Amino acid sequence: MRHTPTGQRRTRRIAVSGAWLGLAAAGGAAWILLRPAPAPPPVVLHPTAAQVTQTEQHLTQLGQAATQAKPGPRTLRVSETDLNVTLAASKPVHKLLAARGVEAVQIVLLEPNRVVIHASVRVQGRPQNVQISGTLSPDPKTGLRFTATSAQAGRFPLPQALVNAQASRLTARFFRPFLSRLALTVQRVSVDKKELVLVGISSAPASPTKASPPGASPAHR
Repeated sequence: MRHTPTGQRRTRRIAVSGAWLGLAAAGGAAWILLRPAPAPPPVVLHPTAAQVTQTEQHLTQLGQAATQAKPGPRTLRVSETDLNVTLAASKPVHKLLAARGVEAVQIVLLEPNRVVIHASVRVQGRPQNVQISGTLSPDPKTGLRFTATSAQAGRFPLPQALVNAQASRLTARFFRPFLSRLALTVQRVSVDKKELVLVGISSAPASPTKASPPGASPAHR
């Protein structure tokens, strides 16, 4: 019977152990690269009556300011909260979303021009978290166009073409009446902190100028 010196056995065990560790490390690296992305956070949005009233007042003020300002480009700033409250209170949007199993939607604004949409979608009776990232740009028909750059349901990616088709319908249903209320035709759009900055021209007719009373002097006109 042939005996292997103790030093050689120890060296062989170390070499085998090192090989297994190398394979394990390579497998772990591959798993990290191939594993699905983390699931998006759940959507939680329940605006209070006070938030709804405050948002309504703010949007009304913005719309009135658009008709009273001097001719030329104007800038309107809409907060992330205003967008989400309006979205939560929009019956046409809710109807469109419910038909697709979407129970809740929340918008997150990120500089310089990014929008992240979190949605809770019911699939086979179970809620699934969906996250869609993209950008906003002016659109002559809908006012604003959302272009998706990435999308995932749970931990798995979604086809970008399908997401863009659905996002286009939702964006049109939401932003067309929203911008009509603000009386603004958008020319540029960006995000500053947690506000959507819309630059454009008024889409509402200018307020009529009051006629001067007969016989008034130029100093009183």
